[in-house]
Amino acid sequence: MSLNYNILKLAPGQIDAINAEGSNFHVVFAPVDVEIMWPGGVFATFPQGTGVDEFPNGGKFNRLHVKNPSLGDIFVVIWVGGPKFKDNRSAIIEPKTRGKGWNGSTLAATTAQAFNGIPTGNQIRRKAIQVTNLDANLKLQVRDTSGYIILTVFPETSITLPISEACDVYNPNGAGVALNISEIWWEAN
Repeated sequence: MSLNYNILKLAPGQIDAINAEGSNFHVVFAPVDVEIMWPGGVFATFPQGTGVDEFPNGGKFNRLHVKNPSLGDIFVVIWVGGPKFKDNRSAIIEPKTRGKGWNGSTLAATTAQAFNGIPTGNQIRRKAIQVTNLDANLKLQVRDTSGYIILTVFPETSITLPISEACDVYNPNGAGVALNISEIWWEAN
């Protein structure tokens, strides 16, 4: 049986097929958990580094359907073949990172700017969000998605918050606040 690496680019919610015969498969790379289904099966969730080692009774498949359940475009690498795929990789260095600046410069009074933490393109996961409060007197807040305060950004202060999930930068004041916001993302390549 041959081994077969398959690279898929999937839009949000997109399902694509891998037409390859195998007795097992392994998700070599995926920035989010993906859903995979084989003929006669149902979609099941597989994170990076997982798969099916061996089909019962020496069974084989000739097609896999792969679904992107996330809200962003992703690349996925799936190995199909036999015998069992063995992944002995060990991360020696952190994946490369890239900064992504917010295109605004002022946050209006009593408004929030949401950052959803959903990777797109080659992004794997957000490493951190950075906020610089440029105002000399007014405070800003970083809040969770329920509106609870995670931390306060004092006047003329910068913070780096290592949070990968959704959060909001909120201006609780009665006047606009000048600021800079950026995100640092781990990337696949």
